[in-house]
Amino acid sequence: EARTGPRRLKGGLPSGWSIAHKTGTGQDWRGGSIGINDVAVLTAPDGRSYAVVVLMKRTTKPVPARLAFMQQVSKAVVTSWERERDDARKTLASLRPGESSGGR
Repeated sequence: EARTGPRRLKGGLPSGWSIAHKTGTGQDWRGGSIGINDVAVLTAPDGRSYAVVVLMKRTTKPVPARLAFMQQVSKAVVTSWERERDDARKTLASLRPGESSGGR
């Protein structure tokens, strides 16, 4: 495990998810960072995979803000997956004869 990895995209993943990723960090220069990156394949608990790339070219934001942004990106992927999963469950429940469809 790279020492930079846990606080980037990986930091936004709940348990049950896995990540294969490569981080990259440029030099700090003139009060800013030249580059801070994470390229990953995130895998959901159901095995579905998502390619995610965060490349920050130049920023003067403090390091904690940069890392928080990367974590927000992976959290957005998780949220999207959860909504899709929940919608699929509702659809399946509505198609089963003789079962309640949650208030219909």
